Amino acid sequence: MNETSLKAPVDIFVVGLVSGGHFFSHFYGLVLPPLFAFMAVDLEVGYGELGLLLSAMAAASAVTQVPAGIIVDRCGPVWPLIAGICLRAGAILLMGITPSYWGFLALAVVSGAGNSVFHPANYSILSTGVRARWIGRAFSVHTFAGHLGWAAAPVFTGFFAVAGSWRNALIATGLAGLAMGLVLLLQQGRLRQRAHFRDPGNDHRELQRNYPFLACLTAPVLTILIVFLLDALAMKGFQTFFIPVLMTTHSATVAAASALLSLFFAGSALGILLGGFLADRTPHHRAVAALSLVVTALLITTMGAMTTTNVFFFILAVVTGLCHGLLPPFRDMIVRSMAPRHATGRVFAIVSTGFDIGSALAPLLFAVALDAEKPMVVFWIAAACLAAAGGSVVTELCKPEHV
Repeated sequence: MNETSLKAPVDIFVVGLVSGGHFFSHFYGLVLPPLFAFMAVDLEVGYGELGLLLSAMAAASAVTQVPAGIIVDRCGPVWPLIAGICLRAGAILLMGITPSYWGFLALAVVSGAGNSVFHPANYSILSTGVRARWIGRAFSVHTFAGHLGWAAAPVFTGFFAVAGSWRNALIATGLAGLAMGLVLLLQQGRLRQRAHFRDPGNDHRELQRNYPFLACLTAPVLTILIVFLLDALAMKGFQTFFIPVLMTTHSATVAAASALLSLFFAGSALGILLGGFLADRTPHHRAVAALSLVVTALLITTMGAMTTTNVFFFILAVVTGLCHGLLPPFRDMIVRSMAPRHATGRVFAIVSTGFDIGSALAPLLFAVALDAEKPMVVFWIAAACLAAAGGSVVTELCKPEHV
């Protein structure tokens, strides 16, 4: 099979399957927080112990991400992807019947390990299973599906918690993920065919087995890892503490602050889809990624400098989300251009580790600012991290792009 013989519906089918898995990757990242109030009472623990569950998930994902990438490159992406979603969903389901907190902590580690597979496997499939002229849009739909997972988790778990109990909510969400795993299992033949349609044969597989891991640690790859880390550090902290900061510094009500955060996410979702179309129409991926980061930093600085949440502030929230939403498709295209075809999983795993590290550090760093009664610093730290990330991308501008 060659690339010119592919039909559009098949590409869309592959993107849909992979994006469905990515939906659950993000979905399970926000399943527990809406249930914390119920869990604290039944498990007789505090919010510190419950927060540790999320940290354990992120840490396990970070530690196992690179090994998962190596497995993807050696064994192919399809079976690791199926195993990852079943492991993650199964761990959540077992939380629904586990009586002790320590059981929850162990299952959180298992769930995080399952999550480590998604980025290397998904990007490996998309990078080789979708036509080059559509790859930017494929990346944007993949990222957009993850955002939908974040949005759906509180609604889904809240419904089942109210209708039954918080344990039923976890069991139901676990079953939903296992159902997605079953779909991927039934379609694994098509995914394997698509994931390897550029495979030239045994020579390629030999490269997969023998390509040294250290050869992936090039300066450009490490630069983008830093970009992932700084971007996650900025946005995780900004999104987590946006509402309490606005209530403290801008005299916003909880309803107004929540609405502003929702508008930011809406703008971000729109930017992701728009970025996918643009990424397929311009070769200047690094320039657009750098511009997105720097402009977002400036807009966040502007938000911090304002003292009231007027109409302009609401518009600014949408525009800020839109500008940042442009980043992921262009960033993913940059990573794809750096990754040898026989090491796609490893390279995406390496740079995605930065996301996990940044997400784990953000609450700690930004909480220090709030505890020191300097909430405005949240805006400045976020803007500084984004500006630094933009500067890191700029260092790559003098190098040729490869698509």
